[in-house]
Amino acid sequence: MEPSVLGHLKNLESLELGECCDFPPEFGPESLSRLKKLERLRLEKGQGKDCPTFSILAGIAALPKLTHLELVNFDVKPGFDKALAQCTNIRRLLIIPTYVTQVGTIAHKKHFLCSSHHYVNLLCHFAHLFHLCTYILQTQT
Repeated sequence: MEPSVLGHLKNLESLELGECCDFPPEFGPESLSRLKKLERLRLEKGQGKDCPTFSILAGIAALPKLTHLELVNFDVKPGFDKALAQCTNIRRLLIIPTYVTQVGTIAHKKHFLCSSHHYVNLLCHFAHLFHLCTYILQTQT
């Protein structure tokens, strides 16, 4: 299935997708951003240098009703925090990074700024290091 087909499912409220590393760069802004009724999104396997992570996050930022986001097995690349901060409607966020070596990146960026006035529940699961760590971030007011 071509990922562009998803952009036509305009009444979709919940979506779970795997193998995000195979998506084309235009998936986020051209397909994902069309799902204006989407409230919950779970994306898995956003790994590798060719994964359009920032494009996907740009598409997510354009979703006005999206409040629940899960990113499972995603590489946390430099600039990830700034791209995620554009997703201002997110109220519940689960990030499970790809590698334990990325723990430092996530822990260091736990104070990333969001422009909304909501609390963001950031649930991070780091295999073999933490069972579950919960950070409740008060966003910049």
